[in-house]
Amino acid sequence: MPPSKRRPLPAGGVVSVAYDTEDPRETVLLGGERPGVDRAFMIAGALLVLVGMVLTVSLSRSR
Repeated sequence: MPPSKRRPLPAGGVVSVAYDTEDPRETVLLGGERPGVDRAFMIAGALLVLVGMVLTVSLSRSR
């Protein structure tokens, strides 16, 4: 997670990092999860899928 106004990362500060031993190029900043943002994106995606389904059904019935 990049630094933000709420949680700045000061120069020289301690940061917990983990990596996958099978692919060490993939790193994760521990404690940087933002479940609220993830949940909002999932809900927005589900709503877009639902709107697409409704439009598809309504347009197919009008023909």
